[in-house]
Amino acid sequence: MKIIKKIMQVFINVLLVLVTLLILFLVYRIVSIKFFKKDVTLRYTFYEIATGSMEPTLTVKDFIIVKESDKYSVGDIITYKEDNSYITHRIIKINGDTLVTKGDANNSEDKIISKSEVIGKVVKIIPKGGVIKEIILTPKIIFTLLVTLVLINLCFSLTKKEDKRAIKLNKDENIEIIDLY
Repeated sequence: MKIIKKIMQVFINVLLVLVTLLILFLVYRIVSIKFFKKDVTLRYTFYEIATGSMEPTLTVKDFIIVKESDKYSVGDIITYKEDNSYITHRIIKINGDTLVTKGDANNSEDKIISKSEVIGKVVKIIPKGGVIKEIILTPKIIFTLLVTLVLINLCFSLTKKEDKRAIKLNKDENIEIIDLY
């Protein structure tokens, strides 16, 4: 039983560290977006697909990881900023420093953009990852998870310690209690 308690305590401590790191990462990301007006974290940016313009390749609630890049080719899926929106479409033409993109499900091309407007190239698609993100990043769930982990950790660390005393009989039949600590 002691081994199971130790394993659980280590597991809970690791989960607490991971949740803390997640919260710190989210705070860093919010600060970088709000104050520095930069949405790229360590050359990678994370987005959730909001429309069906790239179906069937990308569907609503898919999660994508976009990496900064200098080189693009026809067929790459890129994310760029237009006004206050982020658009993720496929490159269909390259003319020097300008790109023409189009959503896979769209009938018409997008307006011509310059390479400087591009945030990066899609390097990973996590199907329906946006749903998982919504669940994990809900403040109530983060708080509940954190409190639960702390309470479980307290339960394992505050359990009664076993009584480590022994009874010793002397030769003259006197009883003596010995602490084994």
